[in-house]
Amino acid sequence: VDAAACVPAVASLDPWMTGRYFKLVVRSREERDECLEGYRQSVGPARVMGCDNVSGQSWKLLPRDAHVFQLTTAWVEPDRLCLEGNEPGPQSTFAGASFMAPCGDFTGQLWTATPVEGEYFRLTTFAADQHGECLDGNVAAPVSPLGGALYMAPCTGSPAQQWRFVEP
Repeated sequence: VDAAACVPAVASLDPWMTGRYFKLVVRSREERDECLEGYRQSVGPARVMGCDNVSGQSWKLLPRDAHVFQLTTAWVEPDRLCLEGNEPGPQSTFAGASFMAPCGDFTGQLWTATPVEGEYFRLTTFAADQHGECLDGNVAAPVSPLGGALYMAPCTGSPAQQWRFVEP
């Protein structure tokens, strides 16, 4: 991913964010050229995969107000699906892994971006913020939590929780 194509991280939604698609890259996996990919529920939870020119990696912010947004992809936007942060636990969908769900006024789908360092920021939902949790990039491996799917984890400031928007 070309660092020059990175969009500046901001806490409030700027006009550049409206109606544009971009890649979401987590700092811990950036050197591997990996991006966030959102699937339909029938396929599975959201994961960080090798960056490619696929609609499931083309993310768009759907502004709710000046600081709050929902996240969708070009693949599922026509079906009005948004990224659900989810709540870890055996009773939750995908055992708590983040996934694409019908867009609604749900605290698990209302996201904020908080700058952490340079071009990077942490992503959290209203629901997860109450517990001090952030979106964690995770590593797709059998020994990883939830088999490598994304999930909301305690905010630690680790590179696995530092995200940036990159223009494709």
